[in-house]
Amino acid sequence: MESLLNLVQTVCDELKTNSGVASTSFIKKYPGVTKSAPLASPVVSVGIAGLEVGESQLGGADEKKARVKIELLVCIPFFGNSSECSRIMQKLFEYLLFSSTFDIAKCSFGDISAKRETGAYELKGIVELSTTLTKAVSANGN
Repeated sequence: MESLLNLVQTVCDELKTNSGVASTSFIKKYPGVTKSAPLASPVVSVGIAGLEVGESQLGGADEKKARVKIELLVCIPFFGNSSECSRIMQKLFEYLLFSSTFDIAKCSFGDISAKRETGAYELKGIVELSTTLTKAVSANGN
């Protein structure tokens, strides 16, 4: 169980330490961490693309079952091979499906595009995971 605020960081941290994608940086999409332009090495941006909230757990007003869509944006510098986007995305999906701590319901990705602004090839993937979200508690207890 996690708060929505912590979920993206948890996904980022787990992929960074366990996915087997060497020399790839992982950043959170929000708040906007800027990628260097042009890119010097592969970067994966992790963010929330959507959320479906279900019923509360029994007796848990601060807990909700949810299906969260996590966006993974793989960015490869132009001096690399665009197919590296697919290779990294496939390794991330394989890790998430078979080795991660997450309950993965669905994975998908689209086509590779070239972005002149960042000097990179980009491939966006969506991972849907089922989880129980908890209410985030602020420093002042609210």
